[in-house]
Parts: sequence; structure tokens; C-alpha cells
Amino acid sequence: MQLLAEKVLQPLRDAVGPVNVTSGYRSKLVNQAVNGAVRSDHLYGYAADLQSPDGNHRKLYDWLKANAMFTQLIYEFGNDTQPQWVHVSYNPKDLKREILRARNVGKRVTYSRLQP
Repeated sequence: MQLLAEKVLQPLRDAVGPVNVTSGYRSKLVNQAVNGAVRSDHLYGYAADLQSPDGNHRKLYDWLKANAMFTQLIYEFGNDTQPQWVHVSYNPKDLKREILRARNVGKRVTYSRLQP
């Protein structure tokens, strides 16, 4: 979590202002309770789910996409102009800058790759 904060969250906060972290490290039990991915980066302290206090979560996504090194950036649910929240992870051994969009399709969550 310290590297995530130093390399991603604090630079984001410095650039856009306050950021709410709605989920960070999760134990296996908590991750199961929220239907998190079996290999979620939250389990290792590499990930955070973010929202902006002003409701403009898109600005977080846009800034991270343009300026940050990360393992994964996910535009979580919402609509084409505003995500419901933003997921970002930072694993120093895997900075692949994977960008995804999460959508509900029926009772399933699907992920599609977005352009960097």
C-alpha cells in the first residue's frame, strides 16, 4: 500500500485534489464478501478503488490514464461519461498499464480492454 500511495495516490491527489479511497487492502474473507476477483490486487495491498468527493470520478480516471504508471486501471461500471468508481493497482514488478472497462451484462461482470 505504501508504494501505491507514493507512486499513484499522492501524485493523483496533488494534481486533482482530494480523493476518496473506498476500498484498499482486503483480506481473503472480505474480498469474497464483496465478490472480488480470486486473484485481486486488493489481496496484496496493490489496489485501491477511488471516487472524487465532487462526484466527478472521470477526472481521476483521465488523470491516471494520462500521467501515472500502474498495473491496471479500470473504469468501473457507470456510463460512457462517468464511471461509478475507478480501480487502480500498482505492482512494481508488473507495470503493464492495462486499461479495462467493467460492465454488468446480465448477472455477470465483463471486462473489455480500452486503448492506452
